[in-house]
Amino acid sequence: MFTASGLPGTTVNAMALQVLEQAQTQSVDPYDMEEFALAHATEAGATNWQTEALATLCNVWDAIMPDNEVRYVNGQHRSQAMLDAGVRRTVVLHHIEP
Repeated sequence: MFTASGLPGTTVNAMALQVLEQAQTQSVDPYDMEEFALAHATEAGATNWQTEALATLCNVWDAIMPDNEVRYVNGQHRSQAMLDAGVRRTVVLHHIEP
């Protein structure tokens, strides 16, 4: 399940949060999130860089994934770079046991 985390963010992160909200409303499967995000980026006129960044935030294999403690399964360096750039809100992937 993709979830939002933190405070208002930058353009790509704001777009990712919009994509997440729309995907939840439309019950998009997590494994279809990247394709859904790419369609949103194209519709929004995003640059290639923005589209690629959005795709990595919405891909279940590439997403930022904190573990149950304070570490990361994936995305630690990307998260730190975003924090250093002032981003306080983005999309992260949490695995929820059924």
